[in-house]
Amino acid sequence: MRKVFLSSIILSKVPEGAEKYYSEEIEMSKEPKRFFMSHIIDANVQEGDEVVIITNIPGKIEGNKDNVALVEARNKLAEENYQAFKQEATDILKAHKIDVKETTFVEVVGDSEFSNLACHRFFKCVAHNLKEDDILYVDITFGMKPYTFSMFIAAAYAVNAAENIKIGLVAYAERYNGTDPDMNNTSIGYDLTSLFYLNEIAANVGKGNKASTDKVLDVLIS
Repeated sequence: MRKVFLSSIILSKVPEGAEKYYSEEIEMSKEPKRFFMSHIIDANVQEGDEVVIITNIPGKIEGNKDNVALVEARNKLAEENYQAFKQEATDILKAHKIDVKETTFVEVVGDSEFSNLACHRFFKCVAHNLKEDDILYVDITFGMKPYTFSMFIAAAYAVNAAENIKIGLVAYAERYNGTDPDMNNTSIGYDLTSLFYLNEIAANVGKGNKASTDKVLDVLIS
């Protein structure tokens, strides 16, 4: 059994110090972290686990004379953020006495140009990296929406197509920009695992059963 952590790397600048993450719904690490997924990893691994961390990294894109500086900065930031996340995750695993192997980190690099086919390739790559008996922890906070959606679909595909793949968590962190000065730039983590199972209901409901299924939803969702 593997514990597999799926996410996309953030493309905005991450502070050198710890980000302010908190959640009333998700078990979070007690130690401050720069990345939301790091909290999820720290709270869900223990000595003896086989861990795989799959991360979507945007492909390097080519700029033109009008935006070359902006594009180069974006490419550099994506790589810097991933290396910082990889180091933070490595430190977490070592603290839990988990061996970090060549197979621990899997980088799913997107196409250099966005397209419908690029999303299909991304879906296939994620799906091919999931195996029987995996427990999946999915962070859908960052990344272009089509890639995040593709990651969500890949997880659903794997759960239905493989033997005994389970969803441990689907999580999302929303940045809070309220009036409380102590809360500004704080990210609140939400457990969206139930949304995954609602998708399962939607995918498996039979034709002509909407009325009866609506009644089930009324019971499930108050």
